[in-house]
Amino acid sequence: MHYHNLSDRDNETKIAMSVVNEKLRSNQVAHKTQKAYPRFRIGNMAFVEIFTALPEDVKDLDIPPEYVVVVLGDESRLVRLPNKELFAKFASAVRADPDLMKPRQRTMAALVLATGYENYIDRSGVEPSWEDEDGTLTIRYYKYVRKGMSRPRVELCTLTVAENQDYSIECCDVGYDVPRE
Repeated sequence: MHYHNLSDRDNETKIAMSVVNEKLRSNQVAHKTQKAYPRFRIGNMAFVEIFTALPEDVKDLDIPPEYVVVVLGDESRLVRLPNKELFAKFASAVRADPDLMKPRQRTMAALVLATGYENYIDRSGVEPSWEDEDGTLTIRYYKYVRKGMSRPRVELCTLTVAENQDYSIECCDVGYDVPRE
């Protein structure tokens, strides 16, 4: 269960993108356009980011990018995120051996599997934290919350994972600025 960036030249990427693009074509709606971009792979899970573009006259609707996973295999299949089953498999493997991935990679993958998107602030002084002690994994991170055209607010979120890989997420508003640690 190692982390690899996806490349357009890889056979696995081509398979994943064909599964995603087929699904996007079948779900196409006249008022929106969706584009998919391959991002990374962990084990047999290919992560693809989907952006939705709305017509120019729709300005008050903010649709964040979302992730899907293509589980590669004899019959590759698309899985919408968040997904507790994929999260449990990932968390079980990475908690047994955290050195399988760099801290940023495992944190990003955990948050994408648990929330369905990559919305966390990752810059010096506010990187997400990963603490696995006494059977409980705790990931703390800041994220922006946008509502329409207003200035984004900041939330502090805590993803808590039990020993059996069940998880919960709690967020609280901290205002407009990321607190300095």
